[in-house]
Amino acid sequence: MIGLEAASLDPPSGLGELLAELGAGENAFGGTPVHAGEATLEEYLQQCCDMPDRSKLEPGLVPQTVFWVLNADGEAIGMVLGANILRELFDERYYEDLSGGLLEGMGRLFKRQVNVFVHPWLEPDTDRLHTAETLDLAGPEATLFRYLLDQNRIVGIEDYDPELLSIRSDMVRQAIREGGDWERFLAPRVVELIRERGFFGCRRD
Repeated sequence: MIGLEAASLDPPSGLGELLAELGAGENAFGGTPVHAGEATLEEYLQQCCDMPDRSKLEPGLVPQTVFWVLNADGEAIGMVLGANILRELFDERYYEDLSGGLLEGMGRLFKRQVNVFVHPWLEPDTDRLHTAETLDLAGPEATLFRYLLDQNRIVGIEDYDPELLSIRSDMVRQAIREGGDWERFLAPRVVELIRERGFFGCRRD
């Protein structure tokens, strides 16, 4: 059984090892400044805690909440990726600076125990459901993707609430700013963090 934990200054067991496995982020999805020596683990965790607060972000960046994927023992084991950007993970344009291209990038991302957990995504305009299993790639990328899926290195999240798929982050942020009904869309711990730190214009408790 896996779970999600919002980033805080109290890291879960195994997070340092996971960040080392992700490396410097050559694939444009994984990676942290910790690996490159540009920040300590404590400084990176503070950055993660600041990411939902627009006032603390550089211009052009979108506020977001960072989550760790935990196993049954509470150890950090992976990263979460929405199905709407899964296709981009296999876009060779992101790996042009690597001599081994896409294959080298995948090798760096999936070293040892790193997994990518894919949450289903509901396409707003068509209501089409996208999952890890429905991704339609062509050519060699499709073969590589199917191998990673069969080896459970890419894992589709099946235990999800279908009623929550239509909830978008921009919609929740707007409800927070306007004082609307937003708490029911989020996990209790996330609600607690938003209220404690006044994220997205929320009035502090």
